[in-house]
Amino acid sequence: MKTFVDLSTEIGEGELLSFSLEFSRTKRGYIPTVSVTDIYPKNLQIKDKKIFIYGLPTNGPDGSHFITYVYAPKEIKEDLSNMLLLDAFKFYTEENPRYMIISAHSAIEILLNKFIKKFLKEKGASETKSEKFLDATDNFHKLGLLIPVICEIKRFPIINKNIMENLKSLNTSRNNLMHYGKTDMNTEKIKRELISAFLAFKYFKLIHEI
Repeated sequence: MKTFVDLSTEIGEGELLSFSLEFSRTKRGYIPTVSVTDIYPKNLQIKDKKIFIYGLPTNGPDGSHFITYVYAPKEIKEDLSNMLLLDAFKFYTEENPRYMIISAHSAIEILLNKFIKKFLKEKGASETKSEKFLDATDNFHKLGLLIPVICEIKRFPIINKNIMENLKSLNTSRNNLMHYGKTDMNTEKIKRELISAFLAFKYFKLIHEI
């Protein structure tokens, strides 16, 4: 059995992230899910959005096929912070914490800089001076000093204390990786860092529309 699935019309210029197929049998329950999600990212042909599904014939009455897929629309694909956060979750599921840390940290760093830069522009700072200031200030101080001050001035809700602490931990993890090639890989710590990165991401995207 061979089935051809073309998702290009719906996905358009977006990017296919995962794809799976389930087959249910009437009266006889379910057979195991046939999944081709492992094609991504090892084989980038899945990004073509045209997929051939191969299967073996089964005995008994005909059943139904259920196709499930996840894709990033064009507007999300072109937003680097979105794609980096998606990469962070992908690396986490692949049990690759080092790349997860770097991707999650980079996603938040982009949004931090946009948020601070937007505030500085409102206060009359030039593009050049804003960029020099951001380049000279690390994420730890941006999180611990600048964000609370800006939120107080603008009367914005501030990021939850626990989330902020986990973001600082993420920053430390990233710095240890970049400077020493290793960091604490405690599973619960890494999980908290990723969840906090996601919540901070939503904070900047939804509340501040960055």
